[in-house]
Amino acid sequence: MNFYILTENNEPKKVDVLEWAKWFHTSDRSVRFTIIKRTDTGDLVEISTVFLGLSHNHLGGPYLYEQLIAYHDGEKDVIKVQSLGSAKKSHQDLIDIYLDNGDVVDVDTKSPRFYEK
Repeated sequence: MNFYILTENNEPKKVDVLEWAKWFHTSDRSVRFTIIKRTDTGDLVEISTVFLGLSHNHLGGPYLYEQLIAYHDGEKDVIKVQSLGSAKKSHQDLIDIYLDNGDVVDVDTKSPRFYEK
């Protein structure tokens, strides 16, 4: 397993497990969190994107960002991507898919530093 932290410029940096553990417990890893309410059913879908800080992938680049899509019925899907740019684009793509069938009732960017740089 490989461990990563984010630099001040939101670039992943490979580190040892001790440096990662210190960083992990004090850092906000949230990239974006969105709640979508479907107008036809009232069902909610939550999309959460976070920086994982670790990678199990030994065949190619690390997948450091994860998106969790939680549906009203308890089902969940997970998508992993390699870069912040891919994570932001994928999150927006998911929102756009659901906007065809519903309205965003709350968008909360918990970690605006990811969008400022």
